[in-house]
Formats: sequence, structure tokens, C-alpha cells
Amino acid sequence: MRAIVRPQEIIIETNKLGHPLLVKVSYHPNWHVQGADAVYLASPGFMLVFPKNHQVRLYYAPGFSNHIGWLCSLLGFLLLCIPLSFLFRKGNENGGLSLGYKYRWLIFGVIILGAISLSLHFHYDAHTLYQKGLKHFQEENFDKAQRFFQKGINKFPFSPAVDGSYLYFGLSYYKKEFYEDAISVWKKFLKEYPEGRYADEMLYHIGLSYLSLGRDKEAKIFFEDLKREFPDSRFSNLVQ
Repeated sequence: MRAIVRPQEIIIETNKLGHPLLVKVSYHPNWHVQGADAVYLASPGFMLVFPKNHQVRLYYAPGFSNHIGWLCSLLGFLLLCIPLSFLFRKGNENGGLSLGYKYRWLIFGVIILGAISLSLHFHYDAHTLYQKGLKHFQEENFDKAQRFFQKGINKFPFSPAVDGSYLYFGLSYYKKEFYEDAISVWKKFLKEYPEGRYADEMLYHIGLSYLSLGRDKEAKIFFEDLKREFPDSRFSNLVQ
């Protein structure tokens, strides 16, 4: 079996058709699958699929609620095109209140909801936040990188990008030599996502952080955890 893991896509090649396949990523309804009938919740840290093809593709994409939000956004944009004179003209040809004036507050409400929905769609996409944070991290602009990682963690806790967001959020602290803060971030991830990706790398850097703080005994505990839980990890090989 072979797997390719990307921020919002997982491709798995297997020769065991029909056999249950556990995927070590947190479940979310926005996960879709090709090559199997459905994606099932197995546990807080796993998804389950039953392959029907030799290649299974899982991808994170908008669901029904997202499409409703975009529809509201479109409706709000179209309503923005209505002339203000239509909304504030009281009288109509028959002497009564105009349709626009009667429903002006409803129209304004839809416009506001559409604007909010549109704003959330463009500014709070998990993959976009992660990529922007990573770009700033690589440029060593750690404070700005952390703002994007923090948004991704808070807004999309079940996104496949959350593992990387936690890793680099902590590494930003580590690079700034705020070792206690880095340790706190990684420990939180390991507690909330015990089966998450990058757990080996986080354990390794927790150990390094404790060494930098002169707390060798605590560092040794995490290095031993790393070697016990991930004996084949390249990070285990770095520990003497």
C-alpha cells in the first residue's frame, strides 16, 4: 500500500479491495471520496473507507452548508445592484408604499449576511491560511506566520491542514526562542490529536526545547517517548 498526503487531499493505492482502510486523519463531513462509496467516522482521530478501486482519493471540499453560504453571498451582491432610490421611494403609482420601501430592511439584512458570508469564504479557507502562514515562516516573519496558523487552528480544527498549522505555530515560537510557548502548543496538539501527523516531529522538538531550557530530565522523557512510539521515524534516529 502507498499513500500520498497533501494539505487537502490523500491518495491511497491498495490491492485489498473491500477491506476496511483506516485513515489517520480527523473526520469532517467535508471529506469526500473517489474509489469508495463513503467516508465513515471511525474515531476522533481516524476515518474509515472500504476501497472499491485500487486507487482511493480523499479530498476536502465544500459541503452543502458552504454552497448555501455562497448563494447568500451571490444574492447579497445582486441586491447591492438595486438603486437606493428604489429602496427609499415611499410612494408607488397607486399612492401606496413601494415594494422596495416595504422590504428595505429585509433587503439590507440579506446584503449584510451575504457580505459576511463572502468575507468568511475568502479569508478563512484552511488551506489558504496554512499556505500563507508557511510563506511567512519561510521568510522568517514568525509573528505574521503565527497569526495565519492561529486562525487556521481556531476556525478549522478538523481540517487536514491543522496538523501542519500546529507544527509550524510551535516552530515559530521555537525559532523565536520562546521554548515554553512552543512546548505548550505541541503538548496541546498531542493531547487533542493523539493520532495526528507530525507527532514524531513534535516530540523531537519538545525534547530539544527542554534541552534549551536546561531541563535535561524532561527532555529525556520525551526523547524516550519518541523512540518507543516511532522507532522508524527519522527523528528517532537523531536522538542518541
